Amino acid sequence: MMDRMGRLHHAISSSSDSSSEEQTLRLLRDGLADAHEISAGGEPAIHAACRHLMPLVIQELLDMGVPADSCDAKGRQPLHLIASGDRPDLLDLLLTRGADFGATDDRGRTALHIAAGGGSVAMVQRLLQHGASADLRDQLGRIPIHYAAAAGHLAIIAILTRSAADANVADHAGDTPLHLAALNGRLAGALALLAAGASRSARNAQGQTPAAIACGAQSAGGQYALWAGKDSGSLFGGLAEMTTALRE
Repeated sequence: MMDRMGRLHHAISSSSDSSSEEQTLRLLRDGLADAHEISAGGEPAIHAACRHLMPLVIQELLDMGVPADSCDAKGRQPLHLIASGDRPDLLDLLLTRGADFGATDDRGRTALHIAAGGGSVAMVQRLLQHGASADLRDQLGRIPIHYAAAAGHLAIIAILTRSAADANVADHAGDTPLHLAALNGRLAGALALLAAGASRSARNAQGQTPAAIACGAQSAGGQYALWAGKDSGSLFGGLAEMTTALRE
């Protein structure tokens, strides 16, 4: 059933608490909404329930025969939508009902790519326990540790390197995780990568080392907006420290 805002999608998007979720369940159980409803944008109702973190509705939709490995218009399974959060209970539910942890979206990302960038240690650990690959590349040639490095998630960087992720793997642009840590101002992440064996001398397709990227950002000023919340002295002090740490 295709609808711009079908009854089920409307109920899900309007839910704000457990009582609202119960109302959505009643719609389904009373046959007043179609479990297989798809929005005009190509979003199945189960994806909407995952976006809104509605475990009871997700369970009900699965029990009504909605496939756990269904895809939306962007090639994402429900697993992709919950991967960036911290809900290992939903992850386990979807995996036990047929979701594919190795499935990729239209950008080539698995749930582990998304979880690594999202920052939940529990989600990353659970996916690895289920057998997710730490070295599968997306369409940019990036593996999950690239995402963890870009976001500066130290614990996840450590988990992935212990899971045999290559700290020196280069994406299609030649950027290693250390390049992305430098690009995004993640000093602690850069130090964690160096401790895991990342190379300071690696050069990307433009011939830049991680230190050159950090130095360029320092010269440009303001590119490191991800150091938000710090005054300008802290900003440029952090960039200088990053550049120093990355120089050979």
